Amino acid sequence: MLNVTNGGRVPRAAAVFVAALLVLTAIAGGAGVAAAAPDNTTTTTPDENSTTTTPADGSDNETSTPATGNETNATNVTDDGTVIRLFPVSLGEDWLTVEQASETTYNTSGPFVVFETPDPVKHVSIRQPGASAEVVGDRSIRVEYQDDAAPPGKQSLYTMEIVLQNGKSGVVDLYAEKTSVTVSDGDMQQYRGIILRMLDDAESSGYERSPDGLQNRWDDLLNKEEVYESLFMEQAQRAVMWVVAGATNPVVIGGVLLFLITGSAWLLRKYGAMLRVLSEDPGRVRRMRREMNASYNEDQRTAADTKLREIDGIGLMGEVYWKDAYGVTTLVELAELFRGELPTQAQNGDIEKIGGTGGLEAATIEQSWLERVARPGRLPSVDIALSHGEKAMHRLMTEHGMGHIYRDTYDDIDRMLDELDESKQFGGLQGGGAGGAAVGGDD
Repeated sequence: MLNVTNGGRVPRAAAVFVAALLVLTAIAGGAGVAAAAPDNTTTTTPDENSTTTTPADGSDNETSTPATGNETNATNVTDDGTVIRLFPVSLGEDWLTVEQASETTYNTSGPFVVFETPDPVKHVSIRQPGASAEVVGDRSIRVEYQDDAAPPGKQSLYTMEIVLQNGKSGVVDLYAEKTSVTVSDGDMQQYRGIILRMLDDAESSGYERSPDGLQNRWDDLLNKEEVYESLFMEQAQRAVMWVVAGATNPVVIGGVLLFLITGSAWLLRKYGAMLRVLSEDPGRVRRMRREMNASYNEDQRTAADTKLREIDGIGLMGEVYWKDAYGVTTLVELAELFRGELPTQAQNGDIEKIGGTGGLEAATIEQSWLERVARPGRLPSVDIALSHGEKAMHRLMTEHGMGHIYRDTYDDIDRMLDELDESKQFGGLQGGGAGGAAVGGDD
């Protein structure tokens, strides 16, 4: 019985030992699995397509690709983990844009950019050359780029450090492009004309034909306008003061009244009779006007009927020569010929206007339209032809009241005769030959 009982206890102890061993093995296996777990997990790496190349000397801020929204700059976060919040200000221009790539990265286009922030800003700065930043008020930031801040077709990275008034700080990455903006030809075309006129005016006034010269011209005009306005205002104020002082001065009022009374008396003495006639006979003015018109029309008819042979100094032969040359026989026809208003018939039958004193010159008068009447066998010289025209004009002005029509032509003929006399004295122009016809008027 003893052996059986002992034999039954031995297997039970072995079973307990095996169970304890299995528990320890399971615990050790779990720890091993937990230690081996890192070897079976994968780690995400940053996108290799979003890289920034910065030369060692820091002289060029160009980037190979634009910034994307997957980037995060940990230095933009303050010590307590708060991100500095910036809100781009849109100015409504296509060439001035801002695009937020991430919480701390912005893509900008244009020569400047403006941000607003809800947190008061104490100081901002950009250390890279080519850009600068300043605080406007205490909640706006303006970033200015130089023209060469970004090469054409590329971006440049600028880092802006921001210090808030509460002492926290952070940085923002700005990718700038198209920082050199010029106005297109289409926009400038509508201003081209006025700009050219302003440049011409500046140049004619003694300024350089350049933007600086135009600016100087404009500044001087503004200064002159200010001077004129100040002088005018001073004179106007002084005149108003004089008027007010005179209106309240009895001596001045008496002097003005005396002047008006004296002037009225003088006008009545001089023009009183005429005023009485007009007031008593209202139709007299109309009758006088009709009489004057009738007299003038009679003078015109008389002048139109007056033959050249009746004019002293022209005579019968002068009338013959003018008739042969131009078909002119009367006083008015000769005067109109010298005015250039006489229609004549050319050899081809066309009606043309010849004559006039506008193109006559002493050096070429021999080849002018007067040559036809001063040919051999007609008037001896162009001097005689001019003197005939002068006599005709004088007759019309003195006896027929047509000075308002022929005064200018008469003066031109008189001037031309003086020039011919001077040229003859210096041997520049010779008179007609001895073989010419008799002088007009010797009939």
